[in-house]
Amino acid sequence: MPSYGLREDVLSFIRDSAQQNDMEEVILFGSRARGDFSEKSDIDLAVRGNGVHRYEEALDEWCPTLLRFDFVNLASNPSEALTTRIQEEGVTLYG
Repeated sequence: MPSYGLREDVLSFIRDSAQQNDMEEVILFGSRARGDFSEKSDIDLAVRGNGVHRYEEALDEWCPTLLRFDFVNLASNPSEALTTRIQEEGVTLYG
């Protein structure tokens, strides 16, 4: 599986935390999914599940990276343009 410019321990933490926090779906999108990221690009994640807030907190506080996370809660009805972007370029990491 591609690394999307992320260390394996970071990807593992994203997936393991999704399972532990009752997530249904975690989708990587943005520059990391497209492959045009820089070393300091943030990590854009579209998320859906019962534990969204716990999941976001776990990643922000405990994930072994200094990179910033940017979350989109799919249950909060994101704009049509953003939804289309996630569908077109998104890579499912969990779910």
